Amino acid sequence: MLHHLRDLGFGKSSYEPVMVEEITELMELITKKEGRPLDMRHLFKRSVINILWAMVMGRRYHYGDAKLNKLIANFGQPADFNALTPAYHIPHLFKFMEYLPRHRSGYKFVMRLSDFLKV
Repeated sequence: MLHHLRDLGFGKSSYEPVMVEEITELMELITKKEGRPLDMRHLFKRSVINILWAMVMGRRYHYGDAKLNKLIANFGQPADFNALTPAYHIPHLFKFMEYLPRHRSGYKFVMRLSDFLKV
């Protein structure tokens, strides 16, 4: 098990270049604003998604990339991340549950995520 974790980067600094690149691009974007107001939530959301995406898929998106913006627009709602809990996957097992109000938003989120990953 430990061997597999090491292959994934556990105990190594293999993701350090990805994080340095992300921080560099984030700092450049902040510097370009030259003291103007800036919504930091969206910037940090982009950074976190980019780092996670690089870890999972092996590459990152530049901040102006249309696909990154689509990813954030579709999946950037904090409530949507509740759809990552196991309870939201129940509609896949019992199709009628997708019509129940409590599970509808989670079902839609999971379907959008699935469609995005297929592209």
